[in-house]
Amino acid sequence: MRATRSKPKQAMRNRSISDKYAYACLLAIIIAGLSIAAYFYSGPYYQFDDGQYIVYARQIIAGNFSMTQDPHAFGYLMPSLVAASFVAFGAGPLTAILPSLVEYVIIIILAFLIGRELFSKEAGLAASFLIIITPTIFGYATRVLPDMLIGMLAGVALYVFVIGIKGGKKSTAAILASGFIFGMIIFVKIGGAMVILPALIGVVLFYREHAARFTAGMAASLVLYFASFYVLSGGQLSLLSEYSSTQAALVPHGTLLINFITMLDMVAGPVEIYQVYPIGLTLLLAFVGTYLAFKRRDLRLQYIAFIFWFVFFYLFYGTESLAQYTFITAVNRYLIAVSIPMALLAGYVLADVYSTCGMIGGKRLAVFVLIVLILLTIVSNVPAYADLYSFKAYILGMPVPPNFYG
Repeated sequence: MRATRSKPKQAMRNRSISDKYAYACLLAIIIAGLSIAAYFYSGPYYQFDDGQYIVYARQIIAGNFSMTQDPHAFGYLMPSLVAASFVAFGAGPLTAILPSLVEYVIIIILAFLIGRELFSKEAGLAASFLIIITPTIFGYATRVLPDMLIGMLAGVALYVFVIGIKGGKKSTAAILASGFIFGMIIFVKIGGAMVILPALIGVVLFYREHAARFTAGMAASLVLYFASFYVLSGGQLSLLSEYSSTQAALVPHGTLLINFITMLDMVAGPVEIYQVYPIGLTLLLAFVGTYLAFKRRDLRLQYIAFIFWFVFFYLFYGTESLAQYTFITAVNRYLIAVSIPMALLAGYVLADVYSTCGMIGGKRLAVFVLIVLILLTIVSNVPAYADLYSFKAYILGMPVPPNFYG
């Protein structure tokens, strides 16, 4: 089965903007994104997981880091990057958040590159713009948490996969590399498996001819992780089970009703649950993008939609533990892992509406409708912006522990 090209998509490519203008717009989006992140700057939340990851980074530098000290230490890639930042630029709040900030910028760029390769430069720019106005994403650009790195790795893997399915001499290597990079997510966080799984299932469903190579690449990455865990933990692979049990203990009385209510709050608000913000109109646009993916039988968009919605629903109805059915503590930042698929689905719709309106009523109508949709999307996020600003003010009011950076 091959993806079909609809007339709107052909029109989008035929009326595509120049590369020079597209990259200028991307640069403007990156600058705007960094400005928004700076305005909502909170820095590390030392009384939360941020503080623990910074401690791990200092331990890595001192040479006394141990993976077995806590299940959060099982994912050692993120604190390793913070440690590298400390070694290169000195230890402090700004160097602690530097990896997250760089990952945030890379996510913006990847949203454009993938959208451009799959659909059009307009779709890529729309996806990048949606990234910078989504509080779920920029709100954590100045924190020290693993979610931004997971989102970046998923984006890199997806981009490499897109290169692979286009064919050519590097196709085999690209598919292998894509699987390997998706598998690397487990080096960041064991819970990142909820992104690895749909990536693999989606390839089997939509790109079966690439499944063997993709699986081989992913298997190599996972074997490498388990081998490193075995060596660094002194042969205690059984400790891996502690991750899910520790996470499950965070909400010992989680129920289907609680997670259903949390999902409703995340979809439409109001802002009432800690670390849960309404996603706003972007989610509706992603739903429309999913509908168009199956209506137009576009395998590329279907694959992206499958990854996003699998993770979205697994967050509320999946299990934290393989030993028993335990609900996950659902918070927005976990969706950073699939921020690029979500933005691509929504950005595809914005670009499609722009192209369609342009053919019907000319450029002025297209621009007007696009501006209205963007403004509505921003307005739908206002409650989340307000809550996020209050939260960052709260974090900034928390003191830095004495001698925390040595």
